[in-house]
Amino acid sequence: MKPLKWLHEGIIVRVVSKRAYNGKLYGKKVHVTTILDKFSFEAVRISEEDDRRHHRDDKADETIFADLREKDLETVLPSSKDFATKPVIVLRGSHKGESGKIIDMDKRRDKVTI
Repeated sequence: MKPLKWLHEGIIVRVVSKRAYNGKLYGKKVHVTTILDKFSFEAVRISEEDDRRHHRDDKADETIFADLREKDLETVLPSSKDFATKPVIVLRGSHKGESGKIIDMDKRRDKVTI
């Protein structure tokens, strides 16, 4: 196992591996609930309804996925209409772990201003 580089508790990520859970999670969003140690984490799936409401319903299906790999995931940013209200967490660099709100996004250069 490789150590986790960028995952952080509380973030929402998208599964990009078709191998994860035989493709059943491909393209689905999961909420990273717990970092167990420097190699592993737990996550729960976010329903499409929760995603539209922009938060997780704690009464939703609580299937815990504990064997996903960091390389099976990609980060998810709030939609442009939610920039002003949804906080984001810096996952790499000197400001790692700090939160803020997106001011601007440059999709061509794959950069955001927080």
